[in-house]
Amino acid sequence: MSAAVYGVHAAQWARQNQSFRQIWHEVRSELWVRFMKSPQLSEDGFRVVYSTMAREWEREQAALFATSWHGRLTAWRVAATTWSSSLGKKASQHPFAIACTAGTLSSSLGDVVVQKTVLKRPEIEKHQTLVLGLFGLGWTGMVQHCVYGKLFPSLVAASGLTGLRAVMMQLFGDQCFYIPFVYFPAFYATKEIASSGNSTASLQEIVQEGLQKYKCNLIADMKLCFGYWVPVQAVSFNFVPAACRALFLCSASFVWFR
Repeated sequence: MSAAVYGVHAAQWARQNQSFRQIWHEVRSELWVRFMKSPQLSEDGFRVVYSTMAREWEREQAALFATSWHGRLTAWRVAATTWSSSLGKKASQHPFAIACTAGTLSSSLGDVVVQKTVLKRPEIEKHQTLVLGLFGLGWTGMVQHCVYGKLFPSLVAASGLTGLRAVMMQLFGDQCFYIPFVYFPAFYATKEIASSGNSTASLQEIVQEGLQKYKCNLIADMKLCFGYWVPVQAVSFNFVPAACRALFLCSASFVWFR
């Protein structure tokens, strides 16, 4: 509704009840209050008429806003926040079990997808899938739940940092210490064990071979990490509740693992 429509209605009502000047001041004040502060509706007939028109105007503006990119982004942000909050409440009830389940599924299913789509194997190597599934249970699930759901939040609380500084501290600790010196050695050793199959080499030799590959690929792997995991972890540390981080990272690990 346009301001002219409000003016016409105000003038008609003024001629029937009070002086035009007095009513026009009331209309102008009412419009300002309705559009800027939106108080509760009054029982007065004059205010009921214009509050109804104001609600219609608000609905029209909301419809226009919903068609714009800004409106769509706002709706997506609100939906994501609501979903994250709801998921956080559910995950907080059984965070450890959810993390372990998600870690097992992401690693085992990721390996099956790799064997079928990337390596084009006619049959799935069950030994490899089993070992990587156990890695997902023990490391991707259990360990990462403790690291991202317990350790990092505790470090942030102890440091007193908030906002962007807290996120940057966690990103630094994750990408400069945990990933290159803790996660990658464990991942390469486990991957080498999983792919050894019927090898006659001892477990120690297999692990050493995996660690040697880790050293050779470290620089290339960290470049990929900076391109993939830094944005993912920035989202995780910013928006994902601590109880849901392991679940969120397991979903992201499915893509990385592949």
